[in-house]
Amino acid sequence: MNTNSLEDLKAMQYPVKIEYDDDDALFVAEFPDLPGCSAPGSTVTEAYEGAQRAKGEWLRVTLEQGLPVPKPSTARDYSGRILVRLPAS
Repeated sequence: MNTNSLEDLKAMQYPVKIEYDDDDALFVAEFPDLPGCSAPGSTVTEAYEGAQRAKGEWLRVTLEQGLPVPKPSTARDYSGRILVRLPAS
């Protein structure tokens, strides 16, 4: 996938996961498809915007080093069912 330009790769929609870290009292946004690519922020928006900048740098460095860039993962389809096992009592 290294044949794509940096701008093409930046435009790809990689899924982002944002969680709140109680210990540091910060939001952390990360790209699960891009190992080590994450950014903290005091708000969700700040963390997301920082992660977008980090994504650009991650992709730039990966291309410069000639390493493969993973394709964005796709959303999984779920059935919507929740199965729970409970004791008969």
